[in-house]
Amino acid sequence: MGLAARNGRGTAKDSSAAARWFELATEQGHGDAANEFASMLLAGEGIAQDNARALMLFERSADAGSAAGQQNLANAYLDGVLVRKSPIMARFWYEQADATLYAPQARRRAELLQGPPTIPSKLPEYCAPRRPPTKQMMDRRIDELNGTLSVFIDEKGGVRGVRVKDISVPELRFEAVAWFSESLRSDDCRFLEKLRGAEVLLPFKFLLN
Repeated sequence: MGLAARNGRGTAKDSSAAARWFELATEQGHGDAANEFASMLLAGEGIAQDNARALMLFERSADAGSAAGQQNLANAYLDGVLVRKSPIMARFWYEQADATLYAPQARRRAELLQGPPTIPSKLPEYCAPRRPPTKQMMDRRIDELNGTLSVFIDEKGGVRGVRVKDISVPELRFEAVAWFSESLRSDDCRFLEKLRGAEVLLPFKFLLN
């Protein structure tokens, strides 16, 4: 109903009604509705403009797994709109959006393979992080950081949707995605054909000397 009223499909176009429908769906935990409602609040479309509430709803939408909400939150961090500009946070949310969009295809592939996510014995050459998190670990007085990443491998062997499955220092999950995303997304990083189209788990560990 919100989309119909906003776009005038099957009913008269009514931005105020659309905002009310999106608000109701948002209250029921619908991530895509939260994203739509946030965009209307940001533009003052059919409802009074409210940037603070828009940001809160973009975050709620992203946390609920809406690819559109994740994309919009990434855009906000990339451009410094509503929030302080942060390339790390932007990269994190772009990766979450990509994972959300690619996951259905990967699940279908996994059903055909009839197997769980794969853990490679060794990370391919050129895929390792180029800038280890030494400074961040020193700032937090952490001697060791470990965890597991989840990625999808596309049909050409490239990486899609870098996510953190678990990490020993949760507040560094955003940086962890950014550290790995830069190298995993490089043109030189390619995975074997047998892993293509599937989800892959990548354990990692950083130690300060």
